[in-house]
Amino acid sequence: MAVAELGHFTKAAKELHIAQPALSISIKKFEQQLGVELFRREERSITLTDEGKVLFEHAKRVLQQIDDAKLAIDELRGLEKGEVRLGAPSMMGSYFFPQVLMAFKSTTLISNLLLLMRALAPFERCF
Repeated sequence: MAVAELGHFTKAAKELHIAQPALSISIKKFEQQLGVELFRREERSITLTDEGKVLFEHAKRVLQQIDDAKLAIDELRGLEKGEVRLGAPSMMGSYFFPQVLMAFKSTTLISNLLLLMRALAPFERCF
């Protein structure tokens, strides 16, 4: 991707923090595996071949899908990092919930765990 975007092996190698010969060899091996040339190598520039353009577009979509998957996973994890509000009648809350809540909190990344113990009617306003 970097070579295609920058149009230069040396610049791409610097951006990727690898040696330019190593990058050139890797791309050459990849081209051999695919059985096509991905780049037109000229004096001081390189350009994508038609096959390279096709691969580049597919690679961009794959990378976007990976980013989307990471975002979806982070959103799921965000559910574990949020706030939980739990209401319980006073008697039940004081006897039953402390042990349950401590066990729950020890297995999640909940940042704020709030237990409201009141008569049943006021709960409707709390949530």
